[in-house]
Amino acid sequence: MGIVGFGSFKHLKLSEYPELKEFWYGQLEHNAFKSLKHLVVHKCGFLSDVLFQPNLLEVLMNLEELDVEDCYSLEAVFDLNDEFAKEIVVQNSSQLKKLKLSNLPNLKHVWKDDPHYTIRFENLIDISVEECESLTSLFPLSVARDMMQLQSLQVSQCGIQEIVGKEEGTNEMVKFVFPHLTFIKLLNLQELEAFYVGVHSLHCKSLKTINFCGCPKIQLFKAEPLRYKENSVNDELNISTSQPLFVLEEVRVALNIILALNIYAQI
Repeated sequence: MGIVGFGSFKHLKLSEYPELKEFWYGQLEHNAFKSLKHLVVHKCGFLSDVLFQPNLLEVLMNLEELDVEDCYSLEAVFDLNDEFAKEIVVQNSSQLKKLKLSNLPNLKHVWKDDPHYTIRFENLIDISVEECESLTSLFPLSVARDMMQLQSLQVSQCGIQEIVGKEEGTNEMVKFVFPHLTFIKLLNLQELEAFYVGVHSLHCKSLKTINFCGCPKIQLFKAEPLRYKENSVNDELNISTSQPLFVLEEVRVALNIILALNIYAQI
């Protein structure tokens, strides 16, 4: 089948078409995958170390679901910046809503570099990442700030130290707002130390359930807001970056989370 024949595909299992390798990492024809909504990438031994490179931006624009599993050569899912990225005036928005990554032992980056000059991932709703032991952080800061539609975040059995990676030169307090987030699962993350290594606030007004277990290096919540102490000697804020995952302003909310934890512990 020629590359033109894939233009009508809405669902594609990449492993079934190894002949696509030469097109996947080459120069694609315009609208080559114009109808593609759901991409499954399982056990694709022909992949290089990156799944999506700049030549695949057009594919990523319309894609709604991405499922990647058992790809041992993969070191990054998205590496979308090139030497012309900063010259792009109009930002594109990906339609990606669901991202599932599983058993990718050499994966070091979901986003290798900040993609903000090139594309925004503001439509993500459901993210699931498991068994990616080489992964140390999940989101670049700009991606996390864009995810206003996120509803479910599940991370388990990964080497993650922080959910959001800190950018160099970012010292101000960062505010994360996820107004639609209702479910968080963090399981067996032995190295997880922070949501974000830096002073931040995390606002999840719709959060209903937290499944939290096997994360010994991070405190789940604190019942009162953090207070910053001003240093009268040098007029600088003396702020500890060691924060719990959540700062809870109401005891009632804390009790709901504890109840959810007890339920999961009994399953």
